[in-house]
Amino acid sequence: MTTDDGKTGTSDGDSASSDDAGSGLSVEPVQDALAVETVDVEARGGPDNLFWATLRVQYWWALDGGRFTAKTTGYWARPNNRYSGDIYFRISSGSNSDWHRLTTQAYQNGYWNALEQELVVTGNANSASIDFHFVYDMPLGPDFDLWGNEIVRFTLSQPIISLPANNGNVSPIFYISGRGVSGATVQTCQSNVGNEIAPQVPVVNGQWSTTVNPAIALGGFNFTSRQLVNGKYSDWASPVQVTVALAAPVISSPTNGSIINELRPVFTGTGENGAQVQIRRGDGTQISNDVNVVNNRWSAALNQDLNWGLNTLIVRQKMGDVFSSDRPVTVTVLPRLLSITAPLANTDQNGQFTVSGTDGINGATVNIYSETNSANPIGTHVLTATGSWSVAVTVAPGPVSLVATQTINGAVSDRSTPRGFRIRPPKLTDPTVTYPNQAQARFSGSGYQGATVDVVIETGPAGAAQPPAVSVANGGNWETTSTNFPPGSYTLKLIQRIPNNAGGWIESEPLEHRVVRQPSAPGEVTDTTDGE
Repeated sequence: MTTDDGKTGTSDGDSASSDDAGSGLSVEPVQDALAVETVDVEARGGPDNLFWATLRVQYWWALDGGRFTAKTTGYWARPNNRYSGDIYFRISSGSNSDWHRLTTQAYQNGYWNALEQELVVTGNANSASIDFHFVYDMPLGPDFDLWGNEIVRFTLSQPIISLPANNGNVSPIFYISGRGVSGATVQTCQSNVGNEIAPQVPVVNGQWSTTVNPAIALGGFNFTSRQLVNGKYSDWASPVQVTVALAAPVISSPTNGSIINELRPVFTGTGENGAQVQIRRGDGTQISNDVNVVNNRWSAALNQDLNWGLNTLIVRQKMGDVFSSDRPVTVTVLPRLLSITAPLANTDQNGQFTVSGTDGINGATVNIYSETNSANPIGTHVLTATGSWSVAVTVAPGPVSLVATQTINGAVSDRSTPRGFRIRPPKLTDPTVTYPNQAQARFSGSGYQGATVDVVIETGPAGAAQPPAVSVANGGNWETTSTNFPPGSYTLKLIQRIPNNAGGWIESEPLEHRVVRQPSAPGEVTDTTDGE
């Protein structure tokens, strides 16, 4: 701080070693005050103003200029070897202290002499007057009145910007905070431009904070602040240089390259607090609402269906009209996995039966495959509704494990959980029965190649011999002979069976066949077929 006539700092006058008060004494103001300044107030008077005295005063202002304090530290006067001078001291700014007599025994010896007195008045946040009256003691004749005055100005301190740090990185809408004079109003502007970048805010308990609005464009940016008290502005604070950046949001789910089954999945991830995240197709079409990032987390549901198959999407965040770079993500949408619910697993089925299940999609094509052959479906059906489905299949005899898929718009689901069945060989047709001689009966027919045919006598005359089991030959024919098949009525059960690859058999549905063998005339050879 400076006085109106520039008299600040330390006087250049002589000093006395024992009574020096000019430079050794310092005053520490209270913490809510500006730094201490020093001024020498010179008083002159007498004939041709040749008589003089100087009063050294330390002073300081409250931070907001609402209080002014001055403290004398010493004086010196023109020497005449007298010691009965009178010193009066007064200050005024927002209020007046009135005159205070400090001593009536002032030394007039040409040396600095210690003298302390502190006065406090209300400040006007503009200027203060420091008045000095010295009554110079004369040996003969009247004393001389010496008068002096200095005007000191209040300079409002600059606010301090604490955050963001100089040369730091910030988002387009960033938080600014710092310290200032309580009760002041802080204004923040772009450096060297002057446009405000954030709302003006009050200083409360020495602290202030504000948030940039609207968003700042990406790149380098300088800003500064000043504070206003009682209509008086401080100087601008030292500019702060920042780099404005907005990174692309991070996608937590679904992850890049993932396979999903929902046409409208919910995307989640992390981003910049205060930003809004949006999801777009590769062609730029926005397919989500703008969602807010809260606690660095965001979640966005789509408002349009994705395409079946591969989708390339763009996720970005924005602050105001400032956008981050794009975060690409690809997801493949496949129909959900089908579930086979019927028939029950590991049950016997005919070669033609119906496979049923759930989780079908309207418009999809359901294909049933053998687990070991996914090239050729053994049953197919186009669904006309979402949910349950049924497909007729034709399967070769033997143990089999079936899987189901559904396809829509070229997108194929994964295969369902396999379900095993035992496929029966076909039910046998009525056999041909002949009688090579009076004792024997020959049974023959067609069957499943490689199957074993059993002809079981359920009812008939006592002593009838069970024909042995026989394999169906390569041509699909079989033949077996009972060695003792006496005349009478018979009920036969015929089945063919194949291995189940687990030490057991898969049997066809049984065929019931009735035979009546007539007695032969004496000496007659019978070779006829009976049955019904």
